[in-house]
Amino acid sequence: MRSIIPIIIICISIGAAFFYVKPIYTDTMSLRTDFSSYSTALANSKNLQKTRDTLIASYKAISPVDKERISRFLPNTVNNIQLILEIQQIANKHGLSIQNISFKPPVNDTVKEAPDTKTAVKTTKTAKVKDVALFGTFDLEFSTRADYDTFRLFVSDLEQNLRLIDIVSVDFVVPVPSKQMIDVDPNIYDFSLKIKTYWLKH
Repeated sequence: MRSIIPIIIICISIGAAFFYVKPIYTDTMSLRTDFSSYSTALANSKNLQKTRDTLIASYKAISPVDKERISRFLPNTVNNIQLILEIQQIANKHGLSIQNISFKPPVNDTVKEAPDTKTAVKTTKTAKVKDVALFGTFDLEFSTRADYDTFRLFVSDLEQNLRLIDIVSVDFVVPVPSKQMIDVDPNIYDFSLKIKTYWLKH
């Protein structure tokens, strides 16, 4: 009888370890894992706050004049009217006139999500559209009349303008004298330009 008692105690101990101690141990290890994850997340959050504070301090250190220049370089709106006025101002500097102005609505660089193919249920789910670029583009076309040297100076000033502008294409037409236009200057060409500018999204 006495030899059975130790065996019973051992069995009870094993049962207690299996049904009580093991779940507690498992929960403890899970809590340790969660604590480690939360600690990492907290450390990352503090680093992000430091980065944010550094960026805010750097932005506040920029002078109002430089902020205005940055705003003109890459505005947060298309502001196509202001762009046209700036181009006309540059043209006036060389005695030119901007004509035949045309433009399309601003372009947002977007991408479509791929449809969900993991589910077995067939649906007519419409793909969502997400903005993936930090900026949009704006195309503008116009024409002007000038001799080659004057046009070259105009293009140079246009490229050096504070607002970011890319000249996409340049076409020109050589005037041909006719009976109605006998006094046509063969050195004056009709130039057509296509430019692209950019604007910062909110």
